[in-house]
Amino acid sequence: MSTDPSTPDKPSLLDRLLVIPSAAANRPLQSLLVLGVATALLGAVACVWILLEAQAYAELEDRLQTGLTRLDEGDYAGAQEIAQELRSQPDAAVLDLGGPAFLSGAAIAAEATDAFDASERLRLHLLAARYLDEARFRGFPPGREPEGLFLLGRSLHDSFQYDASLPILAEAADALKTPDEQLDAERKKLRAEYLVDAAGLQASSAFHAQPPQYEAALRYNDAFLAEESREAARPRAWLLRAKILLAEEKFAEARTALKHLSEDSPLESARLLTAGRILVAEADSLLAAAAADEIAGRKTGNGVASNAEASSQGTAEKPELAVAPPAPLETPSDDPLAPPADDHLLTSPLFDEPPAPEDNTPDRLARTKYQEAERLFEESARCSTSFDQTAAQAQYFLGVALKKQNKKAAAQQQFRRAWQIAPDTPEGIAAGIEEADLLRLAGDKQGAVEVYIQTLHRAGEATADNPWLSTGELLARVDEAQRDLSEQGEFELALRMAEASSALAPPSEVQRSLAQVYASEGAQLAAEAKSLPEEERPAMIQRSRSELRQAANAYAALAEMKLATREYPALLWSSAENYLAGHDFLLAIAMFEKYLEEIPRNARPPALVQLGRAYLGRGDYAEALTPLLECIQFHPHHPDTYRARVLASEAQFEMGDLPAAIELLRKNLENEDLTPRSLEWRDSLFALGKVYLRQGSDLDAKSRQLGVYTDDQDQIKRGLDPLEKSEEAYQTAIRKLEEAVQRYPDAEQTAEARYWIAESRRLASRFPRRKLEVVSIETTRLALNEQINRNLKASISEFDQVIKQLTRKQDDSELTSIERGLLRNCYFHRADALFDLGDFTEAIAAYSSATSKYHDSPAALEAFVQISRCYRQINKPIEARGTLEQAKVLLRQIPEGIDFTSSTRYTRDEWTRLLDWMSLL
Repeated sequence: MSTDPSTPDKPSLLDRLLVIPSAAANRPLQSLLVLGVATALLGAVACVWILLEAQAYAELEDRLQTGLTRLDEGDYAGAQEIAQELRSQPDAAVLDLGGPAFLSGAAIAAEATDAFDASERLRLHLLAARYLDEARFRGFPPGREPEGLFLLGRSLHDSFQYDASLPILAEAADALKTPDEQLDAERKKLRAEYLVDAAGLQASSAFHAQPPQYEAALRYNDAFLAEESREAARPRAWLLRAKILLAEEKFAEARTALKHLSEDSPLESARLLTAGRILVAEADSLLAAAAADEIAGRKTGNGVASNAEASSQGTAEKPELAVAPPAPLETPSDDPLAPPADDHLLTSPLFDEPPAPEDNTPDRLARTKYQEAERLFEESARCSTSFDQTAAQAQYFLGVALKKQNKKAAAQQQFRRAWQIAPDTPEGIAAGIEEADLLRLAGDKQGAVEVYIQTLHRAGEATADNPWLSTGELLARVDEAQRDLSEQGEFELALRMAEASSALAPPSEVQRSLAQVYASEGAQLAAEAKSLPEEERPAMIQRSRSELRQAANAYAALAEMKLATREYPALLWSSAENYLAGHDFLLAIAMFEKYLEEIPRNARPPALVQLGRAYLGRGDYAEALTPLLECIQFHPHHPDTYRARVLASEAQFEMGDLPAAIELLRKNLENEDLTPRSLEWRDSLFALGKVYLRQGSDLDAKSRQLGVYTDDQDQIKRGLDPLEKSEEAYQTAIRKLEEAVQRYPDAEQTAEARYWIAESRRLASRFPRRKLEVVSIETTRLALNEQINRNLKASISEFDQVIKQLTRKQDDSELTSIERGLLRNCYFHRADALFDLGDFTEAIAAYSSATSKYHDSPAALEAFVQISRCYRQINKPIEARGTLEQAKVLLRQIPEGIDFTSSTRYTRDEWTRLLDWMSLL
């Protein structure tokens, strides 16, 4: 813009455009002339562009036709070169017709047919199928759809995509049937051949489909064999027919189909192989029918054919026997499926049933068939001119025949041979699993696992379905082997197999296998720990718990994988249970709480009980009561409620609320639905006895605080009331525990219950003894003395029984730490009872016996002090002081670091001062 205000601004482009309409209105003739010239110029440019595009399109069409011509002439490299050239023209309209894709696919399909190497052939078939499918999507070149569909169907078939090939081949057959008069004679002939070949491919695809379509396969096979034009392919079609009939267990018809193949055929090896497979299947059918007869308890002597007899015939047709072969046909048959009129084929012993043995039992008949099958498989392997699929199958089925005859060593070697020769084939993979199974059953677990693992890796890399061993069957066999190894304690090998199965199994199933192995190992280690010496047991228990925690982790990971499935709650439960067994109570609590969020209200009781257990394991007694009381309150009639009461009573016991614990246990024992045969009733009775015992001990301690054991008469009187209640609690505990011992003499709690009965009787004598201090009436004193003597003598008798029981067990096996503690206490408390009874001479003997057995235990110090008191009671002060000197020697000999307070009333220093003081008395 000019800075001089006197100079007018130069008009902008927009300003000029805006004045055009007004200028055109002022000059209409000039405006029309300009518009006409512009329109003519634009039309000329468009015509030139269209002509150029048409010329380019025509040139591309010519190149496509040249490519198709080269394809028809068999110049596949030239056809692919033109296809590549056309593909380099992204804007060419011809690309939308799928022409280049068709050229590439058809040329590669032809190359694949001529490829010698199996892996290269498969690669080319897959590549051809991809190009041809693209051509089908974009549109085949005009007049090429029938050929394109056929080549696509064939490529899918030859790349083992059988299910995908079936609809394409059906579409191709319909297209090939449509007449096209514009075709030359050569292409008409080619289409006719394709139409016949399509039926053969359809038969093969239907046979190999998942699931197999045997009826359709036979129908397509009929259509192929009905045509005479493909004579060279007919033997292979007859072979396929025999396989289809074999799969349908039509053994006689399958054998008849094989007779259409001559002995000098290139398929001789396959013919022998299939004949052997027919014999194996017949023998298997015989044995299965015989087993069914045995299970059903059938007898075949009444003239009705049994399952085994019917199976020996294969079908309703009369079986062909080698001793009486059918006569040759006298005249040719118009039936294309009829056997050829060739004497040497019809009477060939290879394809008739072997002679029936004199012993006509199913086992003997089956054995004869297996033996003949073995011979045929050997023949098949020998006459293979190159190692192909048939040769691999012959090696595998030879192992099968040997295994069927229970020739395990020979079968294992044969399966090894088949596996080593062709490890990546379906036959090699099946042979590997068979060999591994035989090695495992023979005891070579390490060798078996190596073969399992290698075979799993091979199977994981396989590109085709295995007709002899499906993926599901293979994994089932591996799972069975893994469980067998776990049951035999070979957990490391089982874990290796579980990890190796990841090559084939889904990650969730691998995780499940790992969890199962860890759980099995943890359970076995826990069981083994029970039989180990006491000093070795803790380490084994720790190992067990570690494995169980690993199992819990694996189940937790599996639960996350199955979060959206119905299995999720069950996996949470498995994880929680293993955490609980592995004593990881915190994670167990978390898992049980997660589980409770996923289940309905009426399914909560078991989890509430286990959650209570987990809290008890952590020592969180108040927290444990919350789920346990929920179970008791809201599910009063559920079976788990009885266990909830037992556990809740344990929590109340630990918290000191003994009346609440008693009430819970009484409800179990008084419930009409719970019988003494149940574990909960039994445990409730034992637990109730211990609660009363604890009640008696607490009341005894209270009376001690009130001075009942002093010499002050007033304090004794104040303390007698709780001491009397203590005696009542002890007597109740005795009654409950005696009932429990009588009902359950073999229960694991019985030895401890007997001990507490004896101890309760001894402690119950304290009340009448202290009452004697304040009672002057002679008759009352006599009654109290009688009560004291009765309790103490009964206590001594009970101690003797427990000592006898535990000593007898000690002679046969090692005692647990709890049992050893009980036995030690029995010796010392038996002596205490004798002391309280006033039998000081016997008490000295009992204490001496206890100190000789436990001379290295601090508890022996208590015994020495009691012996000293006994000597003073019988007026032997010298012996009393001598005993105290022995106690001092023992005290010095006890190693440093020993916890004195766990078995005595004093520490080491307190014992030193006590013994020094007593020596001065």
